[in-house]
Amino acid sequence: SAAMWISANNRASNYRGANVGCADFESSMSNGRITTRPHPDPEMAANGVVQEGWVWVQSYWNPDQPVKVCAFDAQAHLTAPNETNPRRGPRMVQCNTGLSSRSSQCGCGPNLRWCLTRQTEVQIRRSWDEQLLRFADSVVRENRPYSELLTGRQMEVNGPITHFLRHQTQAPGNNFLVTGAQGYDLPEDLGQHRVDEWRSVQRSTMHSGLLTLPAFLVKFQSNRGRATRFYHAFRCEAFQAPPGGLPATDDECHNEPNLTKRCGCKYCHVSVEPAAAYWGRWSEQGISPLIADAEEGAYPAFDPACGPDSNQRGSLRCRLHYINEIFAEDDARKPYEGYLRSYLFANDLGEQNGSYAANIEHGPQAMAQGILDPADGTFARCTSQRIFQHFTGRAFRPTESSLQSQLSTSFQQAFDLKSLVRQIVTSPEYKEAARFGLIKEGGEQ
Repeated sequence: SAAMWISANNRASNYRGANVGCADFESSMSNGRITTRPHPDPEMAANGVVQEGWVWVQSYWNPDQPVKVCAFDAQAHLTAPNETNPRRGPRMVQCNTGLSSRSSQCGCGPNLRWCLTRQTEVQIRRSWDEQLLRFADSVVRENRPYSELLTGRQMEVNGPITHFLRHQTQAPGNNFLVTGAQGYDLPEDLGQHRVDEWRSVQRSTMHSGLLTLPAFLVKFQSNRGRATRFYHAFRCEAFQAPPGGLPATDDECHNEPNLTKRCGCKYCHVSVEPAAAYWGRWSEQGISPLIADAEEGAYPAFDPACGPDSNQRGSLRCRLHYINEIFAEDDARKPYEGYLRSYLFANDLGEQNGSYAANIEHGPQAMAQGILDPADGTFARCTSQRIFQHFTGRAFRPTESSLQSQLSTSFQQAFDLKSLVRQIVTSPEYKEAARFGLIKEGGEQ
């Protein structure tokens, strides 16, 4: 069978001069370096394209079955010489980071641990989905308050998740998704191949129920998308355009950069922006907490290294998470240069010029607590509404406001989901739904 090789991040071109794999012969070494042969295609060979052979490797995803791997990709050096521009960067690069593309002596590491295959990538995403389902199931199965769906910090990890977070977050192609610590300790002895073995871990106070689980953060990759989903799923509310729609696209009011003040947009964004800010310390298009005071890789609210006077503002860290553009002196965005992107206009909310900057530091836990508070009661009302509709096949009628209030008030006391279900299925309204065929025998709708 053909040997495994990696094409991502120009790895193959760095090794061989083109996006091709190795040749079909067992690899050999000369003076400590992998030997190569000219590519069999004369034109490619004339352009300096070469190929090495393959080696057998015990992979992390199947320790009992060796796999055939191209020798360059199978390299296990932890560090290697910077071959790109050592004068302007480190002389040696860490082979388990994005800088590994600067050296042809960096490979996939011991047991190929730093490289993802299509199969292992799919397995990680499936594990994240399973992780979310297991999290929700444990809340109900253990009869814990249903509010822990939004606030609980205990979760489970399996082999694929553990291996990915321990070895592959900084590898080429992966560091956009995850950077730095996740805010919890991982099991030491849980290998990637142990797909069906799950261990419980305790997350840090930055985490908040399913709102910071990878499956949620990856599915809803922007903070506005996360806030919109929160409103729809847990507040039973949706954002809608203002009556009459938006002004014409050539209207000058569209030049307003602050969406909480822009014509048309402000009707939704005066609520969306403060809600999105609760995820302001979570990476968009990723799952990383942007910890302010971490020992390594800290993300302060303002970082001069990403500001207009720094030569580092073009770095990946600044481009992903900070306002690193340079604006004109009269631009309303000028004062925010060098701040985390979530701080843009955080002190200039709508026509009232209010501030929602505190939401960024309080995080999703504060947003969840807001709707769990008895003075608010939104979560209890929304959950009661959804569970009632699930079992009866319809929403509450206008004449059933007292029932809706009774269910919500009772649920608010302890967030006991089983008690809520019991109240609904023993109600006359549920029996009426069964009578008129909205519910089939056995409770199916």
